Amino acid sequence: MRGMTSLGIDLANLGIEPINDVPEQTPAEPVNDGRTLVVGSTLAKALYSVWSGAPITIVDSPPGAGKTTLVAQAVAYLRERSSLKIIVACATRRAAYDIAERIAAELGPDKDGHPQVALSVSGMEPPIGVSRGGAAAGGKNIPVVRTIASCKTSNRPTCDLMIIDEAYQATFADVSNASDEAQQILMVGDPGQIGPVVTADVSAFRGRETAPHMRAPEVFAKMKNAEIHSLDTTYRLGQETVDAIAPLYGFPFSSSRPDRYLTDEDGNRVSEIVPLLLDPSPTFDHLPTLVKVAEYAAGLIGVELVEFDEDDQPFTRPLVASDIAIVVAHNAQASGITAILRTLKAEGIHVGTADKMQGGQWHAVVAMDPFIGYTSAGSHQLSPGRLCVMASRHMTHMTWAFTDGWEEALMDPDIDQTEAKLGRRVRIKLTEGA
Repeated sequence: MRGMTSLGIDLANLGIEPINDVPEQTPAEPVNDGRTLVVGSTLAKALYSVWSGAPITIVDSPPGAGKTTLVAQAVAYLRERSSLKIIVACATRRAAYDIAERIAAELGPDKDGHPQVALSVSGMEPPIGVSRGGAAAGGKNIPVVRTIASCKTSNRPTCDLMIIDEAYQATFADVSNASDEAQQILMVGDPGQIGPVVTADVSAFRGRETAPHMRAPEVFAKMKNAEIHSLDTTYRLGQETVDAIAPLYGFPFSSSRPDRYLTDEDGNRVSEIVPLLLDPSPTFDHLPTLVKVAEYAAGLIGVELVEFDEDDQPFTRPLVASDIAIVVAHNAQASGITAILRTLKAEGIHVGTADKMQGGQWHAVVAMDPFIGYTSAGSHQLSPGRLCVMASRHMTHMTWAFTDGWEEALMDPDIDQTEAKLGRRVRIKLTEGA
């Protein structure tokens, strides 16, 4: 990444005032185009960092806090208030399509009816309201959405600002190469997510504080002049889940989720988290264990979901199969459970590994502890990212399916003690009352 430029923009036009760790939000102030920017909000702080010329800005987010909304709104403000050349780089082609669509919805067409954002992904037709390539009619400079991989080519794109979406799913090597011709970087992501899969031998970097295969924000955060902000609330998870996964995050956050819950057969409210103790399983794909989990999930079909409207009036409906997901640790578990659900006429229930379900959300989730079928802790069982993803896919309710033995496995003195401590703290919360 090359040196920053002085932008010379009047920050008052953005509705931004210099901010020093303001924890609470104040009433929104209108800007000229009718948009509002909440002084002290994470969006305001991130924009202030960019306008101030910070070479590196990082926005950390808990699950369900509105990362995509922040990216779309940041692009909209910068598009309308500057002539900055902006590139949004995404980890996948699908993510690029989705974020381009969100930015287009945020910006709308210009006064001549032309799109104000472009999608530059080979072989992909842009969504409605999004231009193809890097310019709208008339050659106007508009934000361009690309993949990180396409930005790593020999012809690296030059821009004033590169925004990295879902930055914790990209390696430092990939992002540093992609942003080599960018004046500034804004990275937005969830540090609790599972990082990118690295197939190369990285043993030479063992013990180093920074390495090419590490998640990009973790390395950039150590650099001089990096400015780090965080979203402080989740709209997906309830406070019970927030309390459970809080040890996995280095910043505080709370729940602003609207009240909603499942009810039992007597109409009573069911806890957000319910532990399900399974019989000991000799292997991770032990058939009786998979049958138990599948039958439990199928039994959630028809359970009453209670939500509330804007007037705080409750309304209910029964869960359908598409409201339900089972998150597992291994592909073999997913295959087995999928087959069992087919025999139960419950094929609509989503089933997948934490890696594949990352980013998804469902009203009711059954999560299978990675320790099922194991008596010792390997990297798969210890992974804080896998634990976090599995425990945060639900919008209303999660059943944590587990077997005894995880506590003893996490007491092994030969495993990573930091990861072991995190695993114990989170699982103690998830298994309370079992």
